[in-house]
Amino acid sequence: MLSLALLVREKDARLPELAVLRVRPSLTALLLRLGWLHASGGLAVSPPRPHHAQAARTGTCREVVSRVRSALQR
Repeated sequence: MLSLALLVREKDARLPELAVLRVRPSLTALLLRLGWLHASGGLAVSPPRPHHAQAARTGTCREVVSRVRSALQR
């Protein structure tokens, strides 16, 4: 029962993110949740998630995720 309550709280916290935020902030928030701080000071997401999986979690399409990730890497 406790794990169900935690899951509901997590989903409830992410609802405004999906409803209000545009793609770039939403994808950035997802990457920050999935990542961990690397020794070089950067963010690492391991194992790397496919673009289509990130698109499904942010409510967009794979092409938009590819464009936003390219822009973030610059």
